[in-house]
Amino acid sequence: MPSLTRLDHAVFLCADIGVATDGLRKLVGRLPDWRSVDDDGVWTTEFRLPGGGIELMAPANDGVTCATLQAKLEAQGPGLKGLVLGSANPEAAREWVWANRTRRLCHQEWRAPRRSRWAN
Repeated sequence: MPSLTRLDHAVFLCADIGVATDGLRKLVGRLPDWRSVDDDGVWTTEFRLPGGGIELMAPANDGVTCATLQAKLEAQGPGLKGLVLGSANPEAAREWVWANRTRRLCHQEWRAPRRSRWAN
């Protein structure tokens, strides 16, 4: 099994991205590193912190992806929904995860890491 070497970030689902972002901004004492809304209508805010980061997600419209997030919010409430782990060899780690039927640990499709646009 390839080694998982670090916690990249924790993912929190929230109902109101503005309220959650403002609360976390006050807690960490600075602006977020990344804010966006993707093509599926999902709001995302990221704070990079020493040793990892925090990603906030919230539905922004009534699209399919947002409906899934809204259903998760209604069923489970807001809170921690995932951990993103890092590896020195992400392709080997992904192959191992898929081969061992632990698909819940990875995205349905492999996506290359995105480049951040700084918000502040």
